[in-house]
Amino acid sequence: MSNIVIGIIGVLSIIIFLVLSEKYGFSTQEQTISSLLLLIATLLLNVLSSILAFYNKLKEIHPFLSLPTEEQKEGYKMLKFLHELRKRKNSASAILAVDQFNNAKHALTLSSNNADFRVSDIVETNKTLLNSLSKGDTFDGVSMLVDPDIWKHDYGYLQLNINKSLQGVTIRRIFVFDNKEQFESMKDVMDKLSNVKTEVYWCMKNELNFRGFCQDFTIVKEHKIGVHIPVEQVNPTVIVSSSHEQITSLQSQFSKLLDSALKYEKKSR
Repeated sequence: MSNIVIGIIGVLSIIIFLVLSEKYGFSTQEQTISSLLLLIATLLLNVLSSILAFYNKLKEIHPFLSLPTEEQKEGYKMLKFLHELRKRKNSASAILAVDQFNNAKHALTLSSNNADFRVSDIVETNKTLLNSLSKGDTFDGVSMLVDPDIWKHDYGYLQLNINKSLQGVTIRRIFVFDNKEQFESMKDVMDKLSNVKTEVYWCMKNELNFRGFCQDFTIVKEHKIGVHIPVEQVNPTVIVSSSHEQITSLQSQFSKLLDSALKYEKKSR
């Protein structure tokens, strides 16, 4: 349609020019050359319009074209891997991997609509969340499912906490222990956190009305996001939420736990 409009405008321009050139006494040579130039300009505009229309159509068919080149390459590689995995109908490993991809795609869809979505690992999720924060952000975390090995040996989680605290992220952590032995096993970790001005608090689970609290949760108020494991589930599910109601609930739980907890004070040993 745009090509037709350009063509009509081009023809009308030539006719108007010829009429004016007669009126103002242009020579035949001047009329011919100018008309040819107008005709060429019209053709060029039609070609450019066709190229643009073709490119827009390609973007509709291949959305990757609207992305930066590096992202196009990464997207192509990912889709190629996915295509190969989907062909392995008899491979349990491939089927599970494709299912993980579908879950991730579903999570992206929910996140784009500010809806809650599930993830599989609260430690990895907290690592990603903490790593994205910068000076001035606040990270409030409650650890009820305390695993000393995660803190001491697992993927540098302790070091990430230390680094972010040194970078100016305000970190407050409440550890809820099952027993005194668990508390003792975490002293080295709490010492290191306290050394970098992380606010560390602790309490015993048997001193709480456990039914009222999520098992593990994190709040970053500046980004309006919370990560939590719901109350008393045998097989914990990790939920990422941006809902005002859920974050308000987590903040209320954090405040209640803070009132019950003791601030950890490093002692010389």
